[in-house]
Amino acid sequence: MAERLQTLLEQKNFYEYEQLTKTMFFKHKMRRRTDEMKKVIEDGIVTLGTNGQKDLVIDLLEIYYTEHAKKVNDIDDFFYKLCGFVFEHGDEARVENFFDRVIEYTRNANHDIPRMLAHRQFSQGKFSTAHINFLLCRDVDFIAKSLVEVMKQGYGEAEQDLFLARAMLELISRTEQFSLAIKLRKDYFPQVRSPIVNFVEMLPEIIQMKDFGLLKEIIGKYENEIKRDPVFMTILDKVAQKYFDGQRLIQESGLAKLLNSFLGGGK
Repeated sequence: MAERLQTLLEQKNFYEYEQLTKTMFFKHKMRRRTDEMKKVIEDGIVTLGTNGQKDLVIDLLEIYYTEHAKKVNDIDDFFYKLCGFVFEHGDEARVENFFDRVIEYTRNANHDIPRMLAHRQFSQGKFSTAHINFLLCRDVDFIAKSLVEVMKQGYGEAEQDLFLARAMLELISRTEQFSLAIKLRKDYFPQVRSPIVNFVEMLPEIIQMKDFGLLKEIIGKYENEIKRDPVFMTILDKVAQKYFDGQRLIQESGLAKLLNSFLGGGK
């Protein structure tokens, strides 16, 4: 088969090259030859990528991910190395979609994945999506830079505190490194002060006290400020579930609880 691959490559018959690579992949997979299987996929991806086959290269990575890496939870350095290569050589839209699914499945286990996306999106002027991915990779410097650009997109100074508060709250909800949220405000936006920003700055201390009653009391005092952002309470609910043993600020309806119990979400 190696000779056949070389012939197809010389003929620039890349589609058939990819199909034969898939056949060899599944052959090794069925025989549980993991090392050989990985080598076939890596060789195929590198060859197709260096020959400008943007769709075929992501096709092979998709096959490896769905048929092996995800099935047996073999999300390792080898897989991430392939992701890095395909990021540079694959179709941008498809790579972005694929990376989003990997981030969701792995629960953002490797921050290099959102970091690659974020820097590309930022360079292309896609500041809102870049900002989300910078939050995922905890890059405070670029969280601040992308936030500045987002603020410029038709929003007045009166809403700057909301953007900052939401970014700080997102950091708190995603990571236990509360200092990142405080650093974002103090180092990059020292001039932005408001009740909603003050509220978010208090959250780490309340969380460390493990006082859910106090959290609800403080939220009640800042209710009008919190209502300025329609998604703020949803993020706060995630914070409550994460740091207060699953307790909720937004109560589920009876139907939602019933569905969750059927789907395995009930306790």
